[in-house]
Amino acid sequence: MIKRYSWFFLICLVFVLSYGISGIYIILRTDWASLISQNDTFGYQMGLRILTTRLLAMIFFLVLAVYVILTKKFMRQTLIVCALWSWASFIDDNIALQINVIIPSYTSGQLLLTFRPLYVLAISWMLIEDTMLKNRNRG
Repeated sequence: MIKRYSWFFLICLVFVLSYGISGIYIILRTDWASLISQNDTFGYQMGLRILTTRLLAMIFFLVLAVYVILTKKFMRQTLIVCALWSWASFIDDNIALQINVIIPSYTSGQLLLTFRPLYVLAISWMLIEDTMLKNRNRG
């Protein structure tokens, strides 16, 4: 299955998996109280829920990616869900979190935010290439 894809797809796959593992590691190793603005109770609770939801989603998508790679099933569906969730969370963070509910105080958190647009573009490219490959094989 992997042999069908371009080198760029495989580079994107490695980057996406590395980004996901790094994100999980950084969220697990960071003191959440230092990340979440404690100025008000609502902001603290919202930030805590966002981090918890993102952590659970990242773990779910990582397990799903390993399953898809090993079983060679449901690649397109998985890419669609991952790309949509990635874009939705990226847009949500840029619009809803402009008030700095979550403040990355460590270099690792800032690196995650810096590389996040590349991550979103990489997962989008993977979906586009997979779709083009499926359409080419049909016709």
